Amino acid sequence: MQRIADLLQVDMVFSMPDLGEFLINTLLLILMTEILAYVYRRFGHALSNRRRLAALFPLLAITTMMIISIIRSSIALSLGLVGALSIVRFRSAIKEPEELAYIFLTIALGLGMGAGQRDVTIGFYVVTMAFLVLRELVGGRLTLPGLNNHEKMYLEIVTNNSENQLTAITNLITPFTSGLELKRVDTSGKKSVYYFLAWIPDYQNLTALTSSIKTAESTAEISILNEETLFS
Repeated sequence: MQRIADLLQVDMVFSMPDLGEFLINTLLLILMTEILAYVYRRFGHALSNRRRLAALFPLLAITTMMIISIIRSSIALSLGLVGALSIVRFRSAIKEPEELAYIFLTIALGLGMGAGQRDVTIGFYVVTMAFLVLRELVGGRLTLPGLNNHEKMYLEIVTNNSENQLTAITNLITPFTSGLELKRVDTSGKKSVYYFLAWIPDYQNLTALTSSIKTAESTAEISILNEETLFS
């Protein structure tokens, strides 16, 4: 017991990281998380408000970094932090695994910088960002060049049930888009509702798309939402 007390007494005298290095790490972390936030907003699949969640990445990262920087040299403070956090209850409406993955990634960046592992953290960050962007390239959601100027739209199409209706609707939409993903299908009684995420080159294509669907299915109901303003 005396040995433990001696260790704790010595440990109470700790030193913060060099102020210059700390500020540099903080600025680098803010830059990295801002880029991460852009990648999440641009390529994320979650239908929740990605813009609001992404805005919290820098704050979450630098808060994590500050905590780790303070307690990393002190066993006593580490134990105190465990006690403090035991009385805190967080309530977060995390609805999709993708949101949780990006939050953990943000925390990991803060932990790495706070622990003074700048080179390892930056290397991990560069590899992760390259993976996320290359995955979109390979998956066909991003083409070079020009798709950045295309509008990302959510299409909700309500039609009467019929055989091969999904195939027919998809064939009508595809010629007017540069990318198309089926998100959801709801069938109830005589109605079917199809939810698509579509990349539209211009608004003329959007007009032609709706006209094509109305010509083939005059009773179809079509709702269109711009992804950039969805849930804003």
